[in-house]
Amino acid sequence: TAGDGVNVAHNNTISGFRFFDVPNNFYIGGSGIFLAGGNTGNTNSENFGVLATPIVVDNNSISNMGDSFIKFTFNGRAGQSYVNITNNGAATSPTGTAMTNCEGVGMSVFMGGGADAGHPFIGKATVDANRMVLNNRAGSSGLGVQMDNGGNVADIPSVQFAVSNNVVSNSAGSGIAAIGINNNGTMNLRVQNNNVTTAPTTANAYGIRVSQNSAGPVFCAKILGNTSFGSSGAPGIGYRRNTGNVFGIDGMAATASPGVDQYISGQNPGSQLASGIFQNPADSLYYRAYPISQSTGFTNCTSTAMFKPDTNPRDYLAQSANYESASSSNAGQTDFR
Repeated sequence: TAGDGVNVAHNNTISGFRFFDVPNNFYIGGSGIFLAGGNTGNTNSENFGVLATPIVVDNNSISNMGDSFIKFTFNGRAGQSYVNITNNGAATSPTGTAMTNCEGVGMSVFMGGGADAGHPFIGKATVDANRMVLNNRAGSSGLGVQMDNGGNVADIPSVQFAVSNNVVSNSAGSGIAAIGINNNGTMNLRVQNNNVTTAPTTANAYGIRVSQNSAGPVFCAKILGNTSFGSSGAPGIGYRRNTGNVFGIDGMAATASPGVDQYISGQNPGSQLASGIFQNPADSLYYRAYPISQSTGFTNCTSTAMFKPDTNPRDYLAQSANYESASSSNAGQTDFR
């Protein structure tokens, strides 16, 4: 069918097909795997994977998708969500080859919620050791993680994303994008040991982008050991602090460019050096990282996002009575372009 493949998956082989509409020749249908949970209708606490038994999406072979290879969404006012997305497209997967060909964001993780202090939302996603060759379109990123609200901009989510050891190529937009969009909330992020092997096909795009896209969210990010390539002279890594926001870099003493760029460059020596128009605004030199917006007002922090995936005694879980299918009207909207 033209819908989504499966809702919970371990060790599957999933493939779509191409609609030959010359010259577009696009793939049709939904995502290979789509998991969605949460409740935006009230502040009842919803569990969609818990710390002791997170949902696991592991070791799948997926190709030729009209949307994403894998999409995970929690969109609700309160509760918790824990997921490990690991080893998809790895050598141990059924076909032993990277996930290949999709039209949208290759792998998308969205977490939004936290109505108020009395109705919190805590979310954690570990995205580790996945391999994908995108060939996607319209500026879509390769792998995207996003913190947002669960229905109201006053929500205060608390989210951890650990994105590590992934191999991404042939993306239209950034190979890896980590975004915070809400007026409140805290996002702890670790982007470590990833390999974005090709520059985005969209002009002036960073291989890895870490971005505050609205006023309010607090960031703490560890960006370490990545190999990444940008397009049109963009460096391997771009970072964006929104005016007035708290944006911390793990272990960094600097508070402004060029010190921030020097620190991130030193932590990611395999990433591409900027050229052309991407001169640092503070000293007109080139680094492996670039301040997309503000170049001052940064701070030190210690990211609490775990590097290694949690151990789950079961192969895969969707142990929530509030589990929703891919057709859920509560599915969060991502912004990985």
